[in-house]
Amino acid sequence: MVQTTGGSVNITRSGVACQRWDSQTPHPHSRTPDNFPSAGLDENFCRNPDGEAEPWCYTQDPNTRWDVCVIESCDPSATPPPSAQYQLFPTDCYFGNGETYRGQQARTKSGISCQSWDSQTPHQHNIPDRYPNAGLENNYCRNPDQHDGGPWCYTTNPNTRWEECDVPKCYDDCYLGNGRDYRGRMDVTSSGRICQRWDTQTPHAHSRTPENYPNSGLINNYCRNPDNDTRPWCYTIDPTSRVEYCPITTCVWTEDVIGLESKVYPKHCYFGDGATYRGIVSITSAGLTCQRWDSQTPHPHDQTVRHPDDGLDGNYCRNPDGEPMPWCYTTDANVRWQYCTVPQCFNDCYNGDGTSYRGTVNITSSGRACQRWDSQTPHPHTRTPTTYQSAGLDENFCRNPDGEAEPWCYTQDPYVRWEACVISNCDGTAPPPSHKYKVFPENCYFGDGSTYRGEVSVSKDGIPCQRWDSQTPHQHDIPSRFPNTELNENYCRNPDGWDRPWCYTTDPNIRWQVCDIPGCFPGECYNDRGVSYRGKVNVTSSGRACQRWDSQSPHQHLSTTADTFPQAGLQDNYCRNPNNDIKPWCYTVDPLARIEFCVLPNCANYTGPQPQKGGSNTGGIVAGVIVAILVVVVAALGVAYYFLFWRKRMDDGKGLVQNESPVAGSVGFQDILARDDKTNPEGTNTFNNPNYDLTEQSSA
Repeated sequence: MVQTTGGSVNITRSGVACQRWDSQTPHPHSRTPDNFPSAGLDENFCRNPDGEAEPWCYTQDPNTRWDVCVIESCDPSATPPPSAQYQLFPTDCYFGNGETYRGQQARTKSGISCQSWDSQTPHQHNIPDRYPNAGLENNYCRNPDQHDGGPWCYTTNPNTRWEECDVPKCYDDCYLGNGRDYRGRMDVTSSGRICQRWDTQTPHAHSRTPENYPNSGLINNYCRNPDNDTRPWCYTIDPTSRVEYCPITTCVWTEDVIGLESKVYPKHCYFGDGATYRGIVSITSAGLTCQRWDSQTPHPHDQTVRHPDDGLDGNYCRNPDGEPMPWCYTTDANVRWQYCTVPQCFNDCYNGDGTSYRGTVNITSSGRACQRWDSQTPHPHTRTPTTYQSAGLDENFCRNPDGEAEPWCYTQDPYVRWEACVISNCDGTAPPPSHKYKVFPENCYFGDGSTYRGEVSVSKDGIPCQRWDSQTPHQHDIPSRFPNTELNENYCRNPDGWDRPWCYTTDPNIRWQVCDIPGCFPGECYNDRGVSYRGKVNVTSSGRACQRWDSQSPHQHLSTTADTFPQAGLQDNYCRNPNNDIKPWCYTVDPLARIEFCVLPNCANYTGPQPQKGGSNTGGIVAGVIVAILVVVVAALGVAYYFLFWRKRMDDGKGLVQNESPVAGSVGFQDILARDDKTNPEGTNTFNNPNYDLTEQSSA
């Protein structure tokens, strides 16, 4: 037997050499000779400074943080408990490399039946002799030799010796950077050991507690990286194995995140305000489980009705209504909603006008994927690496080769030539505001009314509005959450993505109501794709004013004019659809936003106000009776609606929508011209960002 005190064993039981105690490579740690002066932490010899079950050491393997050593106990009766009882052996899926998979899948990915492990026909092998504890039963798929591609088997086809099996992964998870922001639910290590809860000290006492690391997401027993290690890890429930890394891979960009309008829909991080996030995080920053979007329990809402195209699937965190980041309703009846902890895809910033920026952001402010600088598709251009050799025009990364206000790129959307990128200035200042190109009506509203800047200050029922800077009679945090929405006086506004302007009321019994403001474009809608639309809407869904079709500034469009499309009705700056796009659109007067769809509903879904019509009303009496009946029905439904869904807006501003229709009205907008020096003739690239990846990398 070998004494542990003062010994010189420096190899773990798995045969890996020990790391020196006075070294921080490859594993940073606090078990140093200075911190534990009486523990004999000499050289790289196995020791037990912190009360483990037996001597151990950090290893020289970057993938294995530490392990117990190949030393027998002097007491023959003191044998460590078998670690298998602390491992997880899934039967329906696999994690890591699938070494612990114990399911009954017996066919390969191509459908070939597996050969039994105890058979030598048609393929001879010695796997059972080499790996006697690998669960090699019958002909079930296994991974005894830790193959990177997951469970596999020898096949019954003499011409195909072996093949990987069609076994799904238990977790579709990955992490960015060193995983410090990882907030997934992986709770098992690479060896299959189950993770210990962060709020327990058994079997391993530790200081990485939720109290000591309150911002690290130390919830349940999920893998985390609270101490800035190389990747997510956890303490295990195996007394002989204190800490192990988790089987989570780094994230990679792939083409399948490119969606409508060539926008990027990330699965494992978010950019901007997270409106395009389509990942599967389903717990809030405080650890509460999210409520399903198609559920009304415990919190009633109508987000799926108001935002049917915003990816409101399952109970995943989303941002359908313009919050600063993804959020969800919670399953806690006492907490209506909370933000989610989803990592940001980019932490880059630029100095000055971004001429020196050399980061790897490759997404525009609207979420569109950037076109490669060395490509001429879909947009031919002269900003190439050859003509701007010192501008760093690498890959499809955002740059500023020509003195714009901020970094930009050509987009992969054939209808949007170029846009500014989703990067902030390092000094915290914002780029020149694009709102100078937006329309801010004062007598009516369009879309959801987020740009309304009028002075109406009473609700639809005539109740005076409460001042936005007041907390009486209703407390709220709207100004702090939406500081750039001009919450002046007590004027009706829509800072939070509601369906129209509203305000808190001065009636203590009525928290909020929508305001009675007329729509700017009553009765305006389009049929099918809107090719035949000939109305006078001339503003986009973001509020930008449209550029005149007979103007080439700020956006040159020689191939889309009244001459090239004589039947398309390209008059003034009215929204049109000359090229059979999905709906009417226009070029905008904002040099940083070339093309946008217009604030027009499809007639099939239009429920807004209708324009006034002249002439006699021959069905007046019948209509009056019908209206009277409808009023009674609506009133009854309104009372039921009130008591079923509690009519008041919650403190969070995510209450239920009101279905009042705005009053008819009309307005015209004046065109604004601006300079644009990116006016090369108009002309889908793949999307790739190796540094900020969005979907799980194949382990094969």
